[in-house]
Amino acid sequence: MSVTVKDDITASSGKDMDISAGKNASFTVSKNFDMTVSGDTDISVGKNLLTNAGKKANLTADDIEQKSNKSMRISAGSKLEQKAGSSMKIDGGTKMDINATNVKIK
Repeated sequence: MSVTVKDDITASSGKDMDISAGKNASFTVSKNFDMTVSGDTDISVGKNLLTNAGKKANLTADDIEQKSNKSMRISAGSKLEQKAGSSMKIDGGTKMDINATNVKIK
């Protein structure tokens, strides 16, 4: 099936809307893509989730939790900063390695 629209297209549902593809789905937007969800958003990916931003990515929330069942790596090409407004706790479990030419603790 092929649908071609010259100007605008609107899809609306009074209750539920399902979009399903048997194999692949692709959405291409030439300028901006805005999505508004009034409640919760759940994204479930069976294998890998790859997110790429050409310039800048912002994630803002009242509380953010990062969790991995195996391992987690944070890597920066030149500079990595972590800052807390009032307190920060670092727990290395049984072993913590700090490798640097200069270490400054105030």
